[in-house]
Amino acid sequence: MEKVLKFQDEKGISDTKLFVTGHSLGAALSVLFGIRLAHKYPKRDVQVINFGCPKVGNAAFAQLVNTKANLCVQRVAHKQDVITRIRT
Repeated sequence: MEKVLKFQDEKGISDTKLFVTGHSLGAALSVLFGIRLAHKYPKRDVQVINFGCPKVGNAAFAQLVNTKANLCVQRVAHKQDVITRIRT
C-alpha cells in the first residue's frame, strides 16, 4: 500500500482515485483492503469494484463501509450466483 502511494507522490499524481478490484475471494479481500485504504488515507477517494463477491462482514461492518465518505464499493454479481447471496 505504501509503495503505491509513494509512487503517486513522487510522480505528482497524489490527487488521483485509488481503485481496488477482485473476483470471488479476491473480491472479498478488495473490500477489506478498500476500507483499510479509506480509513488510513481519508483525503483519498477509494473505489472498490468487485465481481462475484461473497458477503463480507456483519451489519456493523456494512454500516462502516456505507458511512465512509471517501469509499465507494460496487458489487457486480450474476443473479443466479449463490456465492454472492450466502450470508454466514
